[in-house]
Amino acid sequence: MEEAKETRPKLSAVKVAVVQILPAYKDVKKSMVRTEVFVNELTQKDKIDILLQSEMVFTGYKFKDREDIRPFLEKPGLGQTFAWCSAQAIRLNCWVLCGYPELQVNEDGTEHMYNSQMVVDPTGAFVKSYKKHFLYETDKTWAEPGPSFETFDLKLPREDRVLKVGNGICMDINQWEFKSEYELKEFASFHKEQGCQLILHSSAWLDPNEHKNNKEATLSNINYWADRLSPFFDPEKIPIVKQPTYFVFSNRVGTELDTKYIGVSCILQLSPGKPRLLQNLNMIEQGIIIQALLI
Repeated sequence: MEEAKETRPKLSAVKVAVVQILPAYKDVKKSMVRTEVFVNELTQKDKIDILLQSEMVFTGYKFKDREDIRPFLEKPGLGQTFAWCSAQAIRLNCWVLCGYPELQVNEDGTEHMYNSQMVVDPTGAFVKSYKKHFLYETDKTWAEPGPSFETFDLKLPREDRVLKVGNGICMDINQWEFKSEYELKEFASFHKEQGCQLILHSSAWLDPNEHKNNKEATLSNINYWADRLSPFFDPEKIPIVKQPTYFVFSNRVGTELDTKYIGVSCILQLSPGKPRLLQNLNMIEQGIIIQALLI
């Protein structure tokens, strides 16, 4: 009797574009222009499915308090950032994810401010706003933590298929408050348990300036992010799946006020047994990565 052959899901290419720029601090329009240098070279002929941008990409990251950031806050589905993302989503027929400072106002007038990641679908419609769950110290001067890690269903624009996608923003990948047990790996464990096929992570990751040269710094950071995602590929953590998950990471470069950012936007394939680096930008360049992912 013949052994039954294992049936594996049919995989096809999902094309992602990851942008890395130096935001113009507190100058939304100038930051948009810097992004458009790279994004406007794309057309629908490129068949991009997802465009990912970094954390608070159009405003800059460091704000001293709630009043300092107030002029740059946007309500979900309104404002300059949404208008820009919506226009690009329609133009490219793709999903657009973009970091921005969010304002929610309750019926009683109570205000809530979040460091968020906007999700816009290929029709240009606002889908959701993921609120950063694990805050970094810089966020705490103005933002509240989001209630939880989150996922969403992403219907591909050029085929009848839906992906399970995880949202993420910078500090989310770390330990909670840098206090919880390192091996908990809360972010990766959550997305693994949710069955995510793709994680889209917007960041403003700092350069710790602890390395001898840029190459060492680049490899050190990529290895750290991979280690924080080890539940996806380490059988000693939790059971693994046979198909890879992809981690797509958009960071920023440059110095803002007294803080330097490390860049190194990258795409990791979290294959069973071992992660694989597919592409990355370096610590100083502004640019765009385009990669087809077999999902």
